[in-house]
Amino acid sequence: MTTTSGKLPLQNPNSILPKEDMLAQIQLYWIILRRSWWIILVTTITAVGIALAAAAISPKVFHSTARYIISPNGQLIDQTDLLRSLDTLDRRSVVATYAEVFGSPNIRNEAVKELGWTQDEAKGYEVSAVTVPDTNVVALSVEGPEADRAQILAITIGQLSTDFARNLYLLYDITLLDPARIPANPISPTPMRDASIAAVLGLVVGIALAVLRGSHLPSAQEV
Repeated sequence: MTTTSGKLPLQNPNSILPKEDMLAQIQLYWIILRRSWWIILVTTITAVGIALAAAAISPKVFHSTARYIISPNGQLIDQTDLLRSLDTLDRRSVVATYAEVFGSPNIRNEAVKELGWTQDEAKGYEVSAVTVPDTNVVALSVEGPEADRAQILAITIGQLSTDFARNLYLLYDITLLDPARIPANPISPTPMRDASIAAVLGLVVGIALAVLRGSHLPSAQEV
């Protein structure tokens, strides 16, 4: 395939090419990539380096979770009330209320005071509570810059919330299902995942730059 301009011809990708022209076009792109391999390599390495550098300077975030199960208090209600309480639990309003208690800012502040932390020490710790879909389970999560403090804050909030919730609905009981643990690894940053994504993006950008540069390179007949 030749052109009067002496440049590598790039076909419109939206046009329908005969089989021979399509093979020639693929060969053309292969020549372009071979000529500009260093661009692809540089952009990929640069993208991975930036991702790893960003991960190295980003603050670590640890995540500790505890789960609590809500059930009727069999010691306080008879069989009829037990069936009614189960029906109420199925309507999700009771479980949602418990989740609001666990995620309450007032409960969090009370836990911080009980731990003897200053407001500066408590900064960076985020508390959330959600209901596990289709269950009567509340998941309490704490995220923060230190693994052991995230765990102890989750434990303290869980204890305070449990005490408050038991006085809120006497017909129900709340039991610790899965205790909060010290997380072994941070949830953020994730250098390997970030580097992998950066490598793919760098590869795509490198190929695009190589093709763009190749469209202005001399053809094989001129080399």
